[in-house]
Amino acid sequence: MTKKQPNYSHIFNSLSADRLEKYKKHKDKTFGDLETVQRYLYNIEVSAEVSKAVHILEVVLRNQLAHEWNKFLSCSDWPMNKQGIPTTNKFQRMHQKIDEAISRAGGRHKNGKVIAELSFGFWVHLFDSKFDVQNIKLVQKILPQRTQWDKALTKEIKNIRDDFQMINELRNRVAHHEPIFHQKDLDQKYALIIRYISEINPACLDLVNQAKFQDWRMSRWHGIVFP
Repeated sequence: MTKKQPNYSHIFNSLSADRLEKYKKHKDKTFGDLETVQRYLYNIEVSAEVSKAVHILEVVLRNQLAHEWNKFLSCSDWPMNKQGIPTTNKFQRMHQKIDEAISRAGGRHKNGKVIAELSFGFWVHLFDSKFDVQNIKLVQKILPQRTQWDKALTKEIKNIRDDFQMINELRNRVAHHEPIFHQKDLDQKYALIIRYISEINPACLDLVNQAKFQDWRMSRWHGIVFP
């Protein structure tokens, strides 16, 4: 029995030529229809593994941050109470984000729900230089399993902020279904996500299938069977 061939023209019309252009051409090489779809599906598989790792990092990071800030401020409902966040102009965006999170949580005053509603970007901003006084006291507790620290903690905090900003940008590309498989430093970015999970709580690495990511990276898009 002859295997039915996919209707590539219909598939491409629905996915859009603009979106598939990134998968159909690379430098001076143009791929065929099957190869284009393989590359597209390969990106989905790789993105799924990156998304899982970022998911775990985001959850453990925000919970760790909230826990340590609560201890530092001797309270139990930070960030909902906004304690420690000044009311000057440059902090107004953070106040707004918390208010929006409280609203999305249904107005119910449960701090855990508010924490879950705040974006990764909000937590990244806690490593901004405007928080350096607090961060110097907190940063080593936020990453309790980190073994090497720069003696200048403000420099270390900046490096951490840059790392998390890069991870957040990668997260957003995945969330918007953009290609990431072609990034030359994708393996290094994934390894960085894994490292930060281990520096917060290595037990949570059991929730991430690192081998599956590595297998996809080794087989590349050639490992995709379609249809």
